[in-house]
Amino acid sequence: MKVYNFTLVALLASLAIGFYGCEGRPERKKLPDFFSLEGWEDTPLPKADKVPFYLSDTTITEGGKFASFLSITMADPMYDSVAVHMAESYQPFASILIEKWAKEKKKGILIDLRTTTGSNIQRADFLLKKSLPDNPNFKIPIIFIWDPSSSYRYDYFVNALASMPDIKCSLVSESRQVEGVGRNDCFSPVQPDFDQE
Repeated sequence: MKVYNFTLVALLASLAIGFYGCEGRPERKKLPDFFSLEGWEDTPLPKADKVPFYLSDTTITEGGKFASFLSITMADPMYDSVAVHMAESYQPFASILIEKWAKEKKKGILIDLRTTTGSNIQRADFLLKKSLPDNPNFKIPIIFIWDPSSSYRYDYFVNALASMPDIKCSLVSESRQVEGVGRNDCFSPVQPDFDQE
């Protein structure tokens, strides 16, 4: 037993002497001292100059009744091709998206292409028709509004819409507001006139 104890002590002593000669662990990295928030500067997030598309829910009058529309504002013409390419990329899923739209109980889509607010607003109403299992005559009204400086954009979007084979959209009406005549703001509520026939 004494031989066993001596061998164990000798082995431990040789290990201790061997490890003493080895290089130790590297020094641990430390964070800089932090005393207060006064000198703290947060890294700013990158900011976009303009949002290319602005989505909101709006209520507009249609035939004297209030209707809930999804409003898509695209004031910057620089992103028009992006919008068309996005629509083309979602085209294979059009049936699924239209069915989902029907379940959300929204009335239609308003696409605002105006670059400035003011008078001389032009408007075109389209009707997207789709036969759904629950509703064979399902329709989504699509309204475009634009100003004279963005009329070429309206033509661009209508041509892009017509070039999509799976989407059947028909023009219902197209009107131009003459300055001083008609409504200046299509979003303000209008009370229905029950005396008209």
